[in-house]
Amino acid sequence: MKTGVKSSDQILTTNNPVLLRRTKELDAVLCVQKSVQKKVVTEDDLIRSNKNGFGDDIGSTTNKITAMIDVASSFDKDSNEYKELQYRIICGQNYQQNAIDKMKGILSKSMPREWYDYHSAKTVENKDFNINILADKKPYFFIYNYPYLMKKYKKYIGNANKNCLMRFGLTVDELINKTDKNEQESLFLMYYYRKMPVYLNKSTMNRICWKIEQEFDRYKDKIKNTQFDHTIIMSNEGYYLQSRFNNIKDLYEEYLLRTKQHMQ
Repeated sequence: MKTGVKSSDQILTTNNPVLLRRTKELDAVLCVQKSVQKKVVTEDDLIRSNKNGFGDDIGSTTNKITAMIDVASSFDKDSNEYKELQYRIICGQNYQQNAIDKMKGILSKSMPREWYDYHSAKTVENKDFNINILADKKPYFFIYNYPYLMKKYKKYIGNANKNCLMRFGLTVDELINKTDKNEQESLFLMYYYRKMPVYLNKSTMNRICWKIEQEFDRYKDKIKNTQFDHTIIMSNEGYYLQSRFNNIKDLYEEYLLRTKQHMQ
């Protein structure tokens, strides 16, 4: 990393050509923050703040903004849809701050539900436009963040393939690549994408995710029947004492147990 690289009037901390090429120089977002009366914090205040943080909206608000960035990638940058989503993304940063303020006991406004909830989106003016830019799902790459979402996605793909095979004698991928689709086949694919539990837009993170998947697929068959060589992660250092080995073994088993409990 190299410091002191200048971009316009900004001093960056990298000379990476990709980061420099893709850096956007935007106006700073100043979130108007409310405040509460100053006081000496007591243990009861800390407990109350922790309780306010249970099930907080900080993470979910961030995820909604990420979904908006993903949805925006499907529109032309000169379109009204893209411009509206950029506005909502900027506002989302303020809603993030509001979610943090709630933990401090500050009454704050939450993100409008019609931005991410389908039923709410149908009730507002210009509902067709609003539904078209709705961010009510997570991007594809989130299946690697949430095991439940991975399970839901795989189940959906499996059921869709079974349905497609029964109706048309083709897998979904084969149907997508078919050049002469009839009306029923086109209708099937339309609902296939509409009901998809995640967004498949060609956003930056999704494309990176698919690229990594492709690389893993290249080696999957090669390593499928290959036994792992554990010596590659060993050093020349010995255990010296059997007691040290036993301590490490106990620590490793505790780690496995806690990991299993956490996943459950």
